[in-house]
Amino acid sequence: MPWDPEHSQKLELSRWPKGTGDVSAAFRTDWNGATALYAPWDRVALEAHPDWFARFSGHAWKRTHTIVHYLRFTRELLDSNEYTGV
Repeated sequence: MPWDPEHSQKLELSRWPKGTGDVSAAFRTDWNGATALYAPWDRVALEAHPDWFARFSGHAWKRTHTIVHYLRFTRELLDSNEYTGV
């Protein structure tokens, strides 16, 4: 989940990234209590959607991945034209 390092807590929902397309889908605040990104590289979301492993094999979380895998795909969303800010 997006994190507020200043307050050591989950980022306020109003401050979560906004956008269209994949950005809007990944940063859903109405899914799973806003405790994870709604994306196949997020372990929580992948466990909730077993079919995603086959559908998104290049993005899907695997135990062998590090945080770099997670951050790479998240950064790509935030660098995309679909990102509109907070």
